[in-house]
Amino acid sequence: MLGKSASGENELGRLFDSQGQALRHNTKLQDAKYYDANFTRESFINLYPFLPAHFDILLHLLGALAKSTGGIGLRSAIKVIQDVLKGEGGTKAMADQPVGWLATTVTLYDELEKDIRRAFSSIHQAVAKVLIRFPESRLHQDIAKTVAVLQILGNLPVSVQNVAGLMHPSIDSASQLDAIQIAVDEMLGDILVPLGEKDGNLVFLSEKLRDIEQERGSIALRSVDVKRIFSDALRESFEPLPRVTLQNTMAVTMGIKLQAGSSLTSLVGDQNSIQMIVELVSAGDYEAAKNRMLDDSRSRANQNFIGVLARSSLELDELSNEIYRSQRISELHRNEPDQEVKDYCSGQLDRAAKLATQLQSKIKQTLQGGSFVFRGQASAVSAFDVELLESCKKMLNDVAAQVFDRYIEAPVRASTDAAEKFLRVANPTSISTALDPLSLVQTVSGRATFRTDHKAMVSIRDYIDRRGTVDGKRLLDDFSNEPFGWSPDTTRYILAAMLMAGEIKLKVSGREVTATGQQAIEALKTNNSFKQIGVALRDERPSIEMLGRAAERLSELVGDTVLALEQEISKGAAKYFPGFQRDYGPLAEKLNSLALVGGDRIISLNNDLADVLFTDASDAPQRLGAETSSIYDNLKWAREVKRVLENGLEVTLRDLQAHRGGIDALPDTGVPGELRKELIDELATIQNWLSKEDFFQHSADFSSQLTHIKGRVRQAASLMLDQQKLRLKEGIEALHYIPEWGALTQEERSNALSRLDGLALETSQDLVGLKKLLARDFDINSTLEDLKRSIQLQGQERARLALNEERAKSGDTGPTRLSRSISVPPRMISSLEVDVLINQLNEIRAQIGLYEEIDIEITVNSEGEK
Repeated sequence: MLGKSASGENELGRLFDSQGQALRHNTKLQDAKYYDANFTRESFINLYPFLPAHFDILLHLLGALAKSTGGIGLRSAIKVIQDVLKGEGGTKAMADQPVGWLATTVTLYDELEKDIRRAFSSIHQAVAKVLIRFPESRLHQDIAKTVAVLQILGNLPVSVQNVAGLMHPSIDSASQLDAIQIAVDEMLGDILVPLGEKDGNLVFLSEKLRDIEQERGSIALRSVDVKRIFSDALRESFEPLPRVTLQNTMAVTMGIKLQAGSSLTSLVGDQNSIQMIVELVSAGDYEAAKNRMLDDSRSRANQNFIGVLARSSLELDELSNEIYRSQRISELHRNEPDQEVKDYCSGQLDRAAKLATQLQSKIKQTLQGGSFVFRGQASAVSAFDVELLESCKKMLNDVAAQVFDRYIEAPVRASTDAAEKFLRVANPTSISTALDPLSLVQTVSGRATFRTDHKAMVSIRDYIDRRGTVDGKRLLDDFSNEPFGWSPDTTRYILAAMLMAGEIKLKVSGREVTATGQQAIEALKTNNSFKQIGVALRDERPSIEMLGRAAERLSELVGDTVLALEQEISKGAAKYFPGFQRDYGPLAEKLNSLALVGGDRIISLNNDLADVLFTDASDAPQRLGAETSSIYDNLKWAREVKRVLENGLEVTLRDLQAHRGGIDALPDTGVPGELRKELIDELATIQNWLSKEDFFQHSADFSSQLTHIKGRVRQAASLMLDQQKLRLKEGIEALHYIPEWGALTQEERSNALSRLDGLALETSQDLVGLKKLLARDFDINSTLEDLKRSIQLQGQERARLALNEERAKSGDTGPTRLSRSISVPPRMISSLEVDVLINQLNEIRAQIGLYEEIDIEITVNSEGEK
């Protein structure tokens, strides 16, 4: 049936040789696992007007029809091919077709239309609706027939490319892909055409899905959602956001806003300094809107805005509307149990995503035909580049240079720890380029100087000068924004250099810091730590004379040379003052313990040292360099006091104060009283010396006075010891005069005398010994009194016992009577006579307690007469 004459084969061969490669490309099928789309010159000639894929499709189509109808009334594949060649199905016979014409799926549909109508009536009805909706368009009708054939087969993707490949009309025809794509979109957009998409494939909808599709077409549009869809597409059109780099160090990213009437909506990058405002207007309003945008762009408030003005189009609205309908119908029916409906909803979401891509493309195309407006100048978007994003980047590059026109003053990105490392450098001459990328420090002839005329320093100085004291957060924010755009790390690094140069001062917790010490390092260490720090210009600086005095005094105090430079003096003070605190801090307590003046002066000195160190010794040049420097005077005084105390004065004063206290505590009588009277002048002199701050100048005098006092104490102790020995001797004699003494046994007498002998004390002849002697004196007196009472009581008791025994023997039961007779001379001329009388009376007194009655007779003898 498909045999050709020799001339026919030759002509077909020539056609294949010239058009074969293009034919293969135009008829190539996607994911055609069951269909062979490749062919050779020989197979093409043999099978013409069919292609290999058409034979496979015909066989599979007949199989699908046979399954549905049971094969009743179905023609064979050979018969179908025969009918195609003869034109039995109503088409033109092969003999009447021009050479190069190809049989297509449309041809197969036409030949098998009756069988398709009987086996797949719903698909046939869908094709019929396309014929009704597009009666004048053969292309739309052929697409519907091809989709129907592929849908019946179910084993070949119903994509636009496959539809175009199977509809290719002749060997020398150009590809119909673009025309078919447009036609498919028209069919998908027609709510009366039951054509939809599922998993990216075209499909005719069932009756139920047709009702849902009609519901989709009647969905009321919500302006808020449609605007959101358009805004999302506009935002996606600028992904990634246009971004440029200034001076190869500063990244500038554009933000996008949408202007709709008086409403301005931020889409992305709201915090970015430069914003692009997109506005779409009708073609008739374009020029008026452009003039308005030009006028607005000249105002100061819009200096950082790039306007993009473009003409709106109906297609943008239609695409947004279709996306909304697809999303909305899927939302309404996504919970349907029918799998076909679920597949439809999934297909609608896929269609919405596809339309969103088309919308983005259309937006880019629309904006590319618009104009940029910036600071009173308008330029065509297309003049920069054919691609929208590239045009925006090039425009942004020009705009960023104008918006951040002062970034050039500090076009570096300093590291986070740049300020800290800068301040930690002990010698500015050793600052490297890595630490100082702006070359703010210059070294000439080994001496470092700061470029205070550098534009970055001048800008910061002018900024602070206009505002006075500013807080760190505001300063960092202002220099991060236009027109500077400096990073906060770079700004802190510049401020560190200005602090070291003496241009600014920091205010930390209410204190002014001008030195580059730990306080300054902590303040400028990070952006967060710097937020609460105040920054101000330095009003006054120490004079050369003040710096000279401060350096000279500090050198004297530390024993090392300090240069007469402000930062060197501050560094020296910050280095050595903590040592002064450790050395002199305990002096206050020591002076107080020695009852010396100056404790308050040491406390004041410690407070001054702490104040100086609190500000990194920022005011050390002023404190040390003033004509009268209290901190300098106090340090010298404390150093001298500490030296003399450590050289032995502390021991002397403690001993002297102990003697003062001990002597003041002595009684006013006897030897101690005499000692106090003798030393009253010396102690007053010592007190006078101790009450003055120059007490340390009397070290030798204190030693002499201590020696003198110790000598007088020694003499007093020796004298008191002698007196105490005599007192013991007299005490022993006094015991013998007690009337009851004779009543004691020898052992009792020995014990009494031993007690007194045991009170004899041999002690050191110093203040301690003197105090012991005073205490022993009390013991001696107490012991004597105790012994006397004890002897008297023992004697009286023994006499009573003897008396009672005597009366018992005599049987006397009357009251006891003491009868005594004492003979005294009328005149006594010796102590012995008095002692004899006293002893007689004491004996009587001792016995009175033993008797109930007494009878004492006193006889005065005068010249032999009683």
